[in-house]
Amino acid sequence: MSLARYNCRDLVGTDDVLRGLLKELADVDGMATWRLENAMIRPVVRMQRWGMLIDKDRMKLYRGHCLTEYDAACKELETAFGGLFNPNSTADVSRVLYEEMKLPVIKMTDGGQSGNKKPSVDEDTILQLQLLVPEEHHHLFQRILDARHWDKMRSTYVDGLPIDEDWRVRSEFRIFGTRTGRLASRNPNLQNIPMDDLGCEACLFATKLDERGRCSVCGGPAIGFARSCYIAQPGWKLIHWDLSQAELRLQALLAGCNRMLRLFDRYDFYKERGYANLARHYRIHTHNAAAMWQKRICDPEREAYHATQGEAPSSEERLTAWARAHLSEVEAHCTSAERKCEIDLVTPQMEYRGKIFVYGVSYGGSVEGVLARGGRGLSRGDQQVAILQQMINNYWDYYPEIRDWRNQLQEMIIRTRFHRSWGGRPRVFFSKNDDMLREILDYDPQAGVADRMNPMLVELDRLFYDEMKLPGSLCNQVHDCLMAETPDEFSEEVVQLGLQEARKEVVVAGRPYRFYSSGKAGQNWGLFT
Repeated sequence: MSLARYNCRDLVGTDDVLRGLLKELADVDGMATWRLENAMIRPVVRMQRWGMLIDKDRMKLYRGHCLTEYDAACKELETAFGGLFNPNSTADVSRVLYEEMKLPVIKMTDGGQSGNKKPSVDEDTILQLQLLVPEEHHHLFQRILDARHWDKMRSTYVDGLPIDEDWRVRSEFRIFGTRTGRLASRNPNLQNIPMDDLGCEACLFATKLDERGRCSVCGGPAIGFARSCYIAQPGWKLIHWDLSQAELRLQALLAGCNRMLRLFDRYDFYKERGYANLARHYRIHTHNAAAMWQKRICDPEREAYHATQGEAPSSEERLTAWARAHLSEVEAHCTSAERKCEIDLVTPQMEYRGKIFVYGVSYGGSVEGVLARGGRGLSRGDQQVAILQQMINNYWDYYPEIRDWRNQLQEMIIRTRFHRSWGGRPRVFFSKNDDMLREILDYDPQAGVADRMNPMLVELDRLFYDEMKLPGSLCNQVHDCLMAETPDEFSEEVVQLGLQEARKEVVVAGRPYRFYSSGKAGQNWGLFT
């Protein structure tokens, strides 16, 4: 009887709490968000139950590749340092760097619970110390980081995977796992499976890529090593939908940055129609890097208009209409435009570095903070902070509307401690002011992508199961990407189904907009890099 009474009181208490929570949600006009998140329960549970299939042979091959690369780096280091050397050992790395090479201590560990602080040997420290030695020794510092990288890839993404008896990995997706509304993933975190460990599948991952991102031996396309271990079952395909640069597009829409929106519009238009060279001139990461390094990129449309009409266009609308009616002329002038600009001086490495800095600083990070977390090839020591800050200033000068929007957003959050994403998701900020200023810059673009992806998840699940009754299931979501698994004969139909949903018009900051999205079918996840 006492147990029954306890259970009844528990239910009454839960109901009272629910009533209070619903009232609070209604007070901030959050009921629509609550209803959406309730609707997400069914598709999320189905994704978890379905899981993603692992290719046993490919996983074994990938594990061997990680071990081979790790062993090669260790042997090179042992030869150079004259004895056994463990790159993951703080004692071994400290002995070589600080005792044998006599390098200065530039950073200390926090000491942990014991409070025993020691000289740091983390990645950023190693990159900074590398600058203090002759150039002929730089490769040894890179090899330490290489060995750590491949050991982590093996231990985390191969040996550490919880694989079920049917060789499927079933992640736990959490609807309320983030403050921005994004789905979170754990046990394992499928959203952390790396996409940048690229290599050639035809050459069994053992070759390097050229500057075009293709195999230097056979010229084949690159795929992601770790992601390629996730496959469709025989006779089936994985489907992958991706909202292209969704967070940057949202920033441009919310800030009213017409320059960035025009770049996206032109890139989408020319890429969709197969004009690769024209699309390259409007690629957002190329322009961002060009702005940071102050390289000039021509506008083929303007060049062609001026060359054929003898004058500049009177308006942006006139230029757009003319260019889309004269595509062959625009394409013909593209080559001549290249000779007048510096697009070929914007290297893939510059784009990669620029991308990390743009995303890091856009989400409220400082130049120093991005340096510390930016990965190999980015950290250049404290003496470079001023130079890098100027590069970021060049970026803000290129897109002043985004800089102004950020400042206004931060001023607003200090006053109100409340913000609503473009899709209506409310959030009250309780952090200290410094943290809150960073969090609001995270929240707006990330919650904005969730405002687009979460309804898409719910609607595709409804179409998949209830309306069209297709075999298969949604199986994964990674921020602005969504995946499904379905039989071969339905794959193209499912691709188009997702594209129709992803490209539906939405209204952001009073502006109707269709997010550019791509959809592909393939046998493994690594093909979608």
